[in-house]
Amino acid sequence: MEKKKTWPVGTGGRIGWLKAFLVSYLISLLLLLLLSFFLWKFSWSESRVQAGIVVIYLTSSFCGGKIAGKQAEKRRFFWGICFGILYFAILLFISAVFLPGSFAGAVHLLWAAAVCAVGGMAGGMMAAHT
Repeated sequence: MEKKKTWPVGTGGRIGWLKAFLVSYLISLLLLLLLSFFLWKFSWSESRVQAGIVVIYLTSSFCGGKIAGKQAEKRRFFWGICFGILYFAILLFISAVFLPGSFAGAVHLLWAAAVCAVGGMAGGMMAAHT
């Protein structure tokens, strides 16, 4: 009788997800540093900075979703979405702890959550093709 896996990403999946989170937050850190440099050097407008943050969310959740999707054996897009949502939840938690009262509003939070989920899903789908 075949034993069912309780963790969807197989043996060592928790380490794989930890790796995915570490990579995605490292990418976020590096891209945020680059964005802050551009803001300082070129005095970018608020709309450019917001667009840059959206790109950072997409890129980071895409890369993490791709790593998480490679760990999954089935439904990689679903696990990519799960990664994107967890990525956003951790960002939200860190913001709540270190920057209380800094939330821009429910619409912006839902928009950011959707961007992270879509980025993670795209990464998970791309993991199936590589």
